[in-house]
Amino acid sequence: MPKVHRLARRILSEVGHYVRPGVEPRSSVRLAWRREAFFRLAAGFTPTLEAVWPSGRFFVSTSDTVVSLATFVSGPFELEENVRTCEMIRDVLGVGFDLTQGEVLEAGANIGTGTLTFITALGAQRVHAFEPAPDNMRLLRQTVAANGLEDRVVTSQVALSNALGSVAFELSPQAWGDHRVRVEGQRGADEFGESLREVIEIPAVTIDSLVADGTIDLGKIQVAWIDIQGHEGALLEGARALLETDIPVVVEFWPYGLKRANGLDKFLALVQDHYSHVLNMHDAQLATNGQSTKQLLQPTSALATISERYPGRNDLTNLALLSLD
Repeated sequence: MPKVHRLARRILSEVGHYVRPGVEPRSSVRLAWRREAFFRLAAGFTPTLEAVWPSGRFFVSTSDTVVSLATFVSGPFELEENVRTCEMIRDVLGVGFDLTQGEVLEAGANIGTGTLTFITALGAQRVHAFEPAPDNMRLLRQTVAANGLEDRVVTSQVALSNALGSVAFELSPQAWGDHRVRVEGQRGADEFGESLREVIEIPAVTIDSLVADGTIDLGKIQVAWIDIQGHEGALLEGARALLETDIPVVVEFWPYGLKRANGLDKFLALVQDHYSHVLNMHDAQLATNGQSTKQLLQPTSALATISERYPGRNDLTNLALLSLD
Protein backbone atom coordinates (compact mmCIF):
# COMPACT_ATOMS: atom_id res chain seq x y z
CA MET A 1 0.00 0.00 0.00
CA PRO A 2 1.42 3.46 -0.87
CA LYS A 3 2.75 5.34 2.13
CA VAL A 4 0.27 8.21 1.76
CA HIS A 5 -2.66 5.77 1.80
CA ARG A 6 -1.37 4.09 4.96
CA LEU A 7 -1.07 7.50 6.63
CA ALA A 8 -4.58 8.46 5.52
CA ARG A 9 -6.06 5.22 6.86
CA ARG A 10 -4.25 5.61 10.18
CA ILE A 11 -5.33 9.20 10.69
CA LEU A 12 -8.90 8.44 9.64
CA SER A 13 -9.15 5.56 12.08
CA GLU A 14 -7.86 7.71 14.93
CA VAL A 15 -9.86 10.83 14.15
CA GLY A 16 -13.13 9.51 12.81
CA HIS A 17 -14.42 8.40 16.20
CA TYR A 18 -14.32 11.94 17.50
CA VAL A 19 -16.55 13.51 14.84
CA ARG A 20 -19.60 11.34 15.47
CA PRO A 21 -22.83 13.10 16.48
CA GLY A 22 -23.07 13.70 20.19
CA VAL A 23 -19.44 12.90 20.98
CA GLU A 24 -17.69 15.57 23.00
CA PRO A 25 -14.27 16.52 21.60
CA ARG A 26 -11.24 15.50 23.63
CA SER A 27 -9.04 18.48 24.28
CA SER A 28 -5.47 17.36 23.70
CA VAL A 29 -2.51 18.44 21.64
CA ARG A 30 -2.18 14.94 20.21
CA LEU A 31 -5.79 14.82 19.01
CA ALA A 32 -5.54 18.34 17.58
CA TRP A 33 -2.43 17.30 15.63
CA ARG A 34 -4.21 14.26 14.25
CA ARG A 35 -7.24 16.25 13.20
CA GLU A 36 -5.09 18.91 11.55
CA ALA A 37 -3.04 16.27 9.75
CA PHE A 38 -6.23 14.68 8.48
CA PHE A 39 -7.60 18.06 7.34
CA ARG A 40 -4.44 18.91 5.38
CA LEU A 41 -4.22 15.45 3.87
CA ALA A 42 -7.88 15.59 2.85
CA ALA A 43 -7.23 18.75 0.84
CA GLY A 44 -5.71 16.55 -1.85
CA PHE A 45 -8.90 14.50 -2.16
CA THR A 46 -11.94 16.68 -1.37
CA PRO A 47 -12.81 20.39 -1.32
CA THR A 48 -15.16 19.99 1.65
CA LEU A 49 -15.28 18.15 4.96
CA GLU A 50 -18.00 17.80 7.57
CA ALA A 51 -17.24 18.11 11.27
CA VAL A 52 -19.80 17.14 13.88
CA TRP A 53 -19.56 18.82 17.26
CA PRO A 54 -22.04 19.00 20.14
CA SER A 55 -23.20 22.41 18.86
CA GLY A 56 -23.95 21.11 15.37
CA ARG A 57 -22.73 19.83 12.02
CA PHE A 58 -20.39 22.10 10.09
CA PHE A 59 -19.25 22.00 6.48
CA VAL A 60 -15.75 23.41 6.04
CA SER A 61 -13.43 24.05 3.11
CA THR A 62 -10.09 22.25 2.94
CA SER A 63 -8.73 25.32 1.10
CA ASP A 64 -9.40 27.60 4.08
CA THR A 65 -6.57 27.28 6.59
CA VAL A 66 -8.03 29.61 9.20
CA VAL A 67 -11.74 29.41 10.11
CA SER A 68 -12.39 26.04 8.46
CA LEU A 69 -9.20 24.47 9.81
CA ALA A 70 -9.84 25.72 13.34
CA THR A 71 -13.43 24.54 13.22
CA PHE A 72 -12.46 21.06 12.07
CA VAL A 73 -9.60 20.73 14.55
CA SER A 74 -11.11 22.06 17.76
CA GLY A 75 -14.74 23.03 17.27
CA PRO A 76 -16.75 26.00 15.97
CA PHE A 77 -14.52 29.02 15.40
CA GLU A 78 -14.65 31.47 18.35
CA LEU A 79 -17.57 29.70 20.00
CA GLU A 80 -16.33 30.35 23.53
CA GLU A 81 -15.53 33.99 22.76
CA ASN A 82 -18.98 34.59 21.28
CA VAL A 83 -20.74 33.03 24.25
CA ARG A 84 -18.60 35.00 26.69
CA THR A 85 -19.29 38.25 24.86
CA CYS A 86 -23.04 37.72 25.10
CA GLU A 87 -22.72 36.88 28.80
CA MET A 88 -20.85 40.11 29.42
CA ILE A 89 -23.39 42.19 27.52
CA ARG A 90 -26.09 40.63 29.67
CA ASP A 91 -24.05 41.49 32.79
CA VAL A 92 -24.27 45.14 31.76
CA LEU A 93 -27.76 45.34 30.26
CA GLY A 94 -29.54 42.88 32.54
CA VAL A 95 -32.51 40.73 31.65
CA GLY A 96 -33.50 43.09 28.84
CA PHE A 97 -30.80 41.41 26.77
CA ASP A 98 -31.96 37.90 25.97
CA LEU A 99 -31.21 36.19 22.67
CA THR A 100 -33.86 33.58 23.38
CA GLN A 101 -36.43 36.35 22.99
CA GLY A 102 -35.19 37.81 19.73
CA GLU A 103 -33.05 37.77 16.62
CA VAL A 104 -29.47 38.41 15.58
CA LEU A 105 -28.29 40.53 12.67
CA GLU A 106 -25.00 38.97 11.54
CA ALA A 107 -22.80 40.74 8.98
CA GLY A 108 -19.93 38.60 7.72
CA ALA A 109 -21.41 35.22 8.60
CA ASN A 110 -18.59 33.35 6.84
CA ILE A 111 -19.28 29.59 6.86
CA GLY A 112 -21.81 29.74 9.69
CA THR A 113 -19.86 28.93 12.84
CA GLY A 114 -21.19 32.01 14.62
CA THR A 115 -24.61 31.58 13.04
CA LEU A 116 -25.05 28.17 14.65
CA THR A 117 -23.58 29.36 17.94
CA PHE A 118 -26.27 32.03 18.23
CA ILE A 119 -28.99 29.38 17.87
CA THR A 120 -27.65 26.15 19.34
CA ALA A 121 -25.57 27.60 22.19
CA LEU A 122 -27.37 30.88 22.89
CA GLY A 123 -30.93 30.10 21.85
CA ALA A 124 -31.61 32.93 19.41
CA GLN A 125 -34.97 32.63 17.70
CA ARG A 126 -33.59 33.64 14.31
CA VAL A 127 -30.39 34.83 12.65
CA HIS A 128 -30.24 37.10 9.62
CA ALA A 129 -26.92 35.96 8.15
CA PHE A 130 -25.26 38.16 5.52
CA GLU A 131 -22.22 36.81 3.70
CA PRO A 132 -20.90 38.15 0.35
CA ALA A 133 -18.50 35.37 -0.70
CA PRO A 134 -20.16 32.71 -2.90
CA ASP A 135 -18.10 29.77 -1.58
CA ASN A 136 -18.62 30.77 2.04
CA MET A 137 -22.36 31.13 1.44
CA ARG A 138 -22.50 27.68 -0.15
CA LEU A 139 -20.97 26.12 2.98
CA LEU A 140 -23.13 28.26 5.26
CA ARG A 141 -26.30 27.08 3.55
CA GLN A 142 -25.13 23.45 3.66
CA THR A 143 -24.52 23.80 7.39
CA VAL A 144 -27.89 25.41 7.99
CA ALA A 145 -29.67 22.65 6.04
CA ALA A 146 -27.72 19.85 7.73
CA ASN A 147 -28.85 21.13 11.11
CA GLY A 148 -32.48 21.58 10.04
CA LEU A 149 -32.41 25.32 10.72
CA GLU A 150 -33.81 26.70 7.45
CA ASP A 151 -36.75 28.19 9.35
CA ARG A 152 -34.46 29.99 11.82
CA VAL A 153 -31.65 31.27 9.60
CA VAL A 154 -32.26 33.75 6.79
CA THR A 155 -29.23 33.88 4.48
CA SER A 156 -28.41 36.69 2.05
CA GLN A 157 -25.41 36.72 -0.27
CA VAL A 158 -24.82 40.46 -0.33
CA ALA A 159 -22.34 42.94 1.11
CA LEU A 160 -23.62 45.36 3.73
CA SER A 161 -22.24 48.78 2.89
CA ASN A 162 -23.16 52.49 2.74
CA ALA A 163 -24.94 52.52 -0.63
CA LEU A 164 -27.09 50.34 -2.85
CA GLY A 165 -25.44 48.85 -5.91
CA SER A 166 -22.39 46.63 -6.06
CA VAL A 167 -18.89 46.50 -4.61
CA ALA A 168 -15.55 45.12 -5.71
CA PHE A 169 -14.83 42.13 -3.51
CA GLU A 170 -11.35 40.66 -3.19
CA LEU A 171 -10.90 37.00 -2.36
CA SER A 172 -8.21 35.65 -0.06
CA PRO A 173 -7.08 32.26 -1.41
CA GLN A 174 -6.22 30.66 1.93
CA ALA A 175 -8.09 32.66 4.59
CA TRP A 176 -11.73 32.65 3.61
CA GLY A 177 -12.55 34.89 6.55
CA ASP A 178 -10.34 37.61 5.06
CA HIS A 179 -12.27 38.27 1.86
CA ARG A 180 -12.82 42.04 1.76
CA VAL A 181 -14.64 44.86 0.05
CA ARG A 182 -12.11 46.78 -2.02
CA VAL A 183 -12.60 50.55 -2.14
CA GLU A 184 -11.22 53.05 -4.61
CA GLY A 185 -8.14 54.91 -3.48
CA GLN A 186 -7.59 52.66 -0.50
CA ARG A 187 -4.41 53.40 1.39
CA GLY A 188 -2.07 51.57 3.68
CA ALA A 189 0.32 48.70 3.43
CA ASP A 190 -0.21 45.68 1.21
CA GLU A 191 0.99 43.28 3.87
CA PHE A 192 -1.24 40.36 2.87
CA GLY A 193 -0.67 40.78 -0.85
CA GLU A 194 -4.17 42.19 -1.22
CA SER A 195 -3.40 43.86 -4.53
CA LEU A 196 -2.81 40.44 -6.11
CA ARG A 197 -6.12 38.94 -5.09
CA GLU A 198 -8.89 37.92 -7.44
CA VAL A 199 -11.69 40.50 -7.46
CA ILE A 200 -15.37 39.83 -8.16
CA GLU A 201 -18.47 42.04 -8.13
CA ILE A 202 -20.96 41.51 -5.31
CA PRO A 203 -24.40 43.13 -4.81
CA ALA A 204 -24.45 45.65 -1.96
CA VAL A 205 -27.27 46.87 0.24
CA THR A 206 -27.52 48.96 3.38
CA ILE A 207 -29.03 48.10 6.72
CA ASP A 208 -31.21 51.18 6.30
CA SER A 209 -32.61 49.74 3.05
CA LEU A 210 -33.29 46.40 4.74
CA VAL A 211 -35.16 48.16 7.54
CA ALA A 212 -37.12 50.27 5.06
CA ASP A 213 -38.30 47.31 2.99
CA GLY A 214 -39.18 45.21 6.04
CA THR A 215 -36.43 42.60 5.66
CA ILE A 216 -35.09 43.54 9.10
CA ASP A 217 -37.35 44.46 12.02
CA LEU A 218 -35.11 46.26 14.48
CA GLY A 219 -37.73 45.75 17.16
CA LYS A 220 -36.84 42.07 17.15
CA ILE A 221 -33.05 42.40 16.97
CA GLN A 222 -31.24 41.71 20.25
CA VAL A 223 -27.70 42.21 18.93
CA ALA A 224 -25.93 43.13 15.70
CA TRP A 225 -22.75 41.13 15.10
CA ILE A 226 -20.35 42.63 12.54
CA ASP A 227 -17.09 41.18 11.21
CA ILE A 228 -16.43 42.46 7.69
CA GLN A 229 -12.68 42.98 7.52
CA GLY A 230 -12.32 46.75 7.66
CA HIS A 231 -15.60 47.75 5.99
CA GLU A 232 -17.31 48.34 9.33
CA GLY A 233 -17.23 52.13 8.99
CA ALA A 234 -19.08 51.97 5.68
CA LEU A 235 -21.66 49.55 7.10
CA LEU A 236 -22.38 51.86 10.04
CA GLU A 237 -22.66 54.83 7.69
CA GLY A 238 -25.48 52.97 5.93
CA ALA A 239 -27.11 51.90 9.21
CA ARG A 240 -28.46 55.13 10.68
CA ALA A 241 -31.64 53.35 11.76
CA LEU A 242 -29.58 50.88 13.79
CA LEU A 243 -27.38 53.59 15.27
CA GLU A 244 -30.43 55.41 16.60
CA THR A 245 -31.49 52.42 18.70
CA ASP A 246 -30.00 51.03 21.91
CA ILE A 247 -29.31 47.63 20.30
CA PRO A 248 -25.81 46.47 21.33
CA VAL A 249 -23.38 46.01 18.47
CA VAL A 250 -20.45 43.59 18.58
CA VAL A 251 -17.88 44.56 15.98
CA GLU A 252 -14.43 43.42 15.04
CA PHE A 253 -11.96 46.27 15.57
CA TRP A 254 -9.00 45.83 13.23
CA PRO A 255 -7.22 49.15 12.64
CA TYR A 256 -5.07 47.71 9.82
CA GLY A 257 -8.15 46.71 7.84
CA LEU A 258 -10.07 49.89 8.68
CA LYS A 259 -7.16 52.08 7.59
CA ARG A 260 -6.70 50.16 4.36
CA ALA A 261 -10.38 50.70 3.56
CA ASN A 262 -10.10 54.42 4.44
CA GLY A 263 -12.61 53.75 7.19
CA LEU A 264 -10.92 54.19 10.57
CA ASP A 265 -11.78 57.84 11.10
CA LYS A 266 -15.35 57.25 9.90
CA PHE A 267 -15.74 54.30 12.25
CA LEU A 268 -14.41 56.21 15.27
CA ALA A 269 -16.64 59.20 14.59
CA LEU A 270 -19.83 57.19 14.13
CA VAL A 271 -19.23 55.11 17.23
CA GLN A 272 -18.46 58.11 19.41
CA ASP A 273 -21.51 59.96 18.11
CA HIS A 274 -23.97 57.13 18.79
CA TYR A 275 -22.64 54.97 21.63
CA SER A 276 -21.63 55.88 25.15
CA HIS A 277 -19.51 52.92 26.23
CA VAL A 278 -17.40 50.13 24.83
CA LEU A 279 -16.26 46.75 26.11
CA ASN A 280 -12.91 45.66 24.73
CA MET A 281 -13.24 41.88 24.65
CA HIS A 282 -9.46 41.44 24.54
CA ASP A 283 -9.26 43.14 27.93
CA ALA A 284 -12.12 41.00 29.17
CA GLN A 285 -10.26 37.82 28.30
CA LEU A 286 -7.13 39.04 30.07
CA ALA A 287 -8.87 40.25 33.22
CA THR A 288 -7.69 38.14 36.14
CA ASN A 289 -8.12 40.40 39.16
CA GLY A 290 -11.79 39.83 39.78
CA GLN A 291 -12.96 42.86 37.84
CA SER A 292 -16.66 42.94 37.11
CA THR A 293 -17.90 43.47 33.59
CA LYS A 294 -19.07 46.98 34.44
CA GLN A 295 -15.60 47.84 35.69
CA LEU A 296 -14.23 46.98 32.24
CA LEU A 297 -16.50 49.48 30.50
CA GLN A 298 -14.78 52.43 28.85
CA PRO A 299 -16.26 55.58 27.32
CA THR A 300 -16.22 55.55 23.54
CA SER A 301 -14.02 58.66 23.71
CA ALA A 302 -11.23 56.20 24.59
CA LEU A 303 -11.42 54.49 21.19
CA ALA A 304 -8.54 56.46 19.68
CA THR A 305 -6.33 55.32 22.53
CA ILE A 306 -7.58 51.75 22.18
CA SER A 307 -6.73 51.91 18.48
CA GLU A 308 -3.10 52.66 19.28
CA ARG A 309 -2.85 49.32 21.07
CA TYR A 310 -3.46 47.44 17.81
CA PRO A 311 -0.89 48.79 15.33
CA GLY A 312 0.12 45.63 13.45
CA ARG A 313 -1.48 43.71 10.63
CA ASN A 314 -2.54 40.90 12.95
CA ASP A 315 -3.58 43.09 15.90
CA LEU A 316 -7.31 43.14 16.52
CA THR A 317 -10.03 42.74 19.08
CA ASN A 318 -13.80 42.61 19.33
CA LEU A 319 -15.69 45.56 20.76
CA ALA A 320 -19.16 45.59 22.25
CA LEU A 321 -20.72 49.01 21.57
CA LEU A 322 -23.32 50.03 24.13
CA SER A 323 -25.72 52.92 24.65
CA LEU A 324 -26.03 53.39 28.39
CA ASP A 325 -26.80 57.07 28.83
